[in-house]
Amino acid sequence: MDESLLQSIRETQPHIIYVHLGINDVQSRLPTERTLANIFCFQKFLEGNSRRTKLIISTPLQNGKDQHHLEIENIKTSLGKFFNQKEYNRRLTDRSFWVQPNDHFHVMDPSGARQQRDKYFSNADGLHLSNLGKRAILCTFRDGLHQFLRLC
Repeated sequence: MDESLLQSIRETQPHIIYVHLGINDVQSRLPTERTLANIFCFQKFLEGNSRRTKLIISTPLQNGKDQHHLEIENIKTSLGKFFNQKEYNRRLTDRSFWVQPNDHFHVMDPSGARQQRDKYFSNADGLHLSNLGKRAILCTFRDGLHQFLRLC
C-alpha cells in the first residue's frame, strides 16, 4: 500500500473511505486472492489506525466476458462471506465494513438470462466504464452513501 496514503489516513482519520474495487486487478489478471488480500489488509490497517473510518467497497460491474465474470463473482462472493462473518450481526452504527455489490446493471435477455448492458463499458477494452457507466456508478455511490448515512 502507498505509504503516503496510509499516513494521510492516520493523520486525518476520515469518517468514510469509498473504494471501487477490482477493475484494474481484473484487467491485469491479478489473482483474486491477491485482490482480496489487499482489501483485507487495508481494512485491518483501518482497524488499527483509524477506528472511526467506515470502509465501503463498491464491486466491479459484470461485463459479460466469461473470465472477467468469474473473477468478479469470486471477489463479490469472498467479500460477502467476509462481511457476513465479521459485520453482519453487528449493529449498523458499529459496522466498519460495507459491500455495495452493484448487481443491478443488467437486463434480461429473451431466454430470461442476465445480460450486461454494453453501454456501461468502454469500447477500448470492454472492462473499464464508459462515461455512462461512470455516471451510473456515481449515482449508485450517491444512493449507497445516502442509505449508509441514514442508517448510521
